[in-house]
Amino acid sequence: MNKIPTLLAASLVALAAWAQPSARVNDTKPSGNSPIRLAASKMAHNAKKTNLLIPDWKRNAAKPAKVRKAAGDGPLIMEQPEGTLFSNLYAEGQGYYPYWDFAVEAAVDAALGNYVLCDNGDIYIRNAICTMPSGAWIKGTKAADGTINVELPQKYYSQPVLDDNGEETEETEYFYAWRMIKEEVDVDGQEGLTMTPDETSQTIKYVLRNDSLIRVDTAKVYMAVGDETGTWTGFGDHINQMSPETMTIAAPPADAAVTKYLMTYSADDVTADSRCVDVAIKGDDIYMGSFTDDVDNAWIKGRLEGGKAIFTDRAYIGINHNDSCHAYFSPAGYVQQDGDYGIVDSIYIEKDLVFDCNTESNTMKAEGTFLVNNGKKFIYPAAHYNAPSLRLFKPVAAAPADPEIVDFQDYDSGYGYGNVAFTLSSTSADGGDLDPAKLYYNIYFDNDLFTFRKSEYTNLPEDEITDMPYGYSDKWDIFSYGNKRSMYFYKSDYTSFGVQALYKDGDTVYRSNIVRYGELDGISATETANAKSMEYTDLCGRKVKSPSTGIYIMTTKFADGTKKSVKVIR
Repeated sequence: MNKIPTLLAASLVALAAWAQPSARVNDTKPSGNSPIRLAASKMAHNAKKTNLLIPDWKRNAAKPAKVRKAAGDGPLIMEQPEGTLFSNLYAEGQGYYPYWDFAVEAAVDAALGNYVLCDNGDIYIRNAICTMPSGAWIKGTKAADGTINVELPQKYYSQPVLDDNGEETEETEYFYAWRMIKEEVDVDGQEGLTMTPDETSQTIKYVLRNDSLIRVDTAKVYMAVGDETGTWTGFGDHINQMSPETMTIAAPPADAAVTKYLMTYSADDVTADSRCVDVAIKGDDIYMGSFTDDVDNAWIKGRLEGGKAIFTDRAYIGINHNDSCHAYFSPAGYVQQDGDYGIVDSIYIEKDLVFDCNTESNTMKAEGTFLVNNGKKFIYPAAHYNAPSLRLFKPVAAAPADPEIVDFQDYDSGYGYGNVAFTLSSTSADGGDLDPAKLYYNIYFDNDLFTFRKSEYTNLPEDEITDMPYGYSDKWDIFSYGNKRSMYFYKSDYTSFGVQALYKDGDTVYRSNIVRYGELDGISATETANAKSMEYTDLCGRKVKSPSTGIYIMTTKFADGTKKSVKVIR
């Protein structure tokens, strides 16, 4: 069955990570998270419904011969062309994306824009359609009047063709950037408004102004994604431009002493979490850094005034490479409003974030909230921190407190996956401070230590990960929100699931107890929560490191020194 993501990548928010999707694509396939095959099941904050219908492009609905012939055999350009690169521009636009069987309209803000300017004035544009960044480059040619003409259709995206069983074949299907217009037509037997290729022109125009690349077509003309026949897939935009970001990033002076603090906060009303941050003071200026893992070397600058530390307005902190966009520090507030399912907290941007400072105890505490926000025009929180409180960080080296499994959904053969949610602590078992950057966790199925592999978890940054960093999230299979973690798994042959926290201090590794859900070869989950070690022996008494098929004796040693042995048949 297919997985339906809770939101498109461009509009993911932390709360959505805990919504259980109704189905998932088999992620062992490279196109498992293909935007063409998936439709969003939730809308972005600023999205609104439209009456635009999306045809079933898989049927390759018949189009006029003129249009069918237009999609030629030009290359899909994935490598950066030669020329002068203008990178990491602030890209914004207005467009459409699929929401079930119709399209919604939304603004896209702060995406990473890139174009290459050739010596002859031609331009190559990467991710030219703001609602569907494909990684491909399309070409524009400089005209006599100085405009840049992009002649469409051009190849924009590719994916393997699926057979009747939903398995990938070696055949490739291509999708194209088309110039489209809205038209009333028969959409799969239903009369309605949709996008169709413009029969009068397939040229999209841009202009260059002070290193900014700006679309200059009318609002009624769209650059949209369609198959080779011009059948619309639901993606497209009618406003698109990219410009240099002019805001600068704050950084403490080189001679300012940097001190590490522990910041505790809540990610919502009930979810507590903490992380180490850096604080530097120079005169009346105060700087705070390392408050997010999404942006490298992120700092914000405030002022000290009358026992307060005041951070004012939005501040640019750099590029969020996880979400491929520009990120900003934003003071925020909440107001309760009526939502579709009752009263909800609505986020708005505040002017200031104010900390009360106690210089004697070296503490700072704020009643407000701040966001790491993707963009500066709309609210797309990559992270939010409610009531942040800072104190000097006094680390210990010790075993972390035990995790807690809060939800477990067994493997479902119909869906092809299971799901588990658990909480982690950044303190030791006796409440001491642990550096979150040194914390990891292990997953166990029965007694087998699990390794995450890119063949299954396609968004992993490495081919294999066994010790998973505490805060890691790929926003597809593995989610992190406050002290909660959630993950999908694809194993079916197990009787018990386990999770263990690790603290790595140089070459020394401190481990929590393994906390389990389910029975493990005759030992209950309650017992295994207190297990300190397990070992196998064969029927001749020889120790076996990794039992295969056969009969073994499993001996479990508990924290109180007692042991229990059971016969295991594998």
